Amino acid sequence: MNRGSSELYDLAEEAFKSVPESEKEAWLKSPITRSLRYTLMGDIIGFHESWQNGNFTGPSSDETAQLNARALGSVNAVEDILAWLDDALAGDLYND
Repeated sequence: MNRGSSELYDLAEEAFKSVPESEKEAWLKSPITRSLRYTLMGDIIGFHESWQNGNFTGPSSDETAQLNARALGSVNAVEDILAWLDDALAGDLYND
C-alpha cells in the first residue's frame, strides 16, 4: 500500500504501541471487532456480486469507467482495513 503522510502513520504507530497488550488483545478478539471483520468481508462479496450483476455499468463507457473506479477504490479501502486487522491479530503490526 502506498502510504501518505509518514507523520500520520508515525502517530498511529505511537498510539497503537501505547495501548497495553491486554487491551489490544481484548479489542482484537471482541465480538464487535469480529462483527466488523465479517461486515467488511461481506461488503467485498457484495461488490463482487454487484459487478457480476452489471450494477457498475453506466450509459456511457466514461460513466462505466468512473463507477468501476469508485467501486474498486472502495474495495481497496476495505481490503486495507482487513489487512490492518489481520496484521494486528497476528501481532505483526508495526513490527519492523
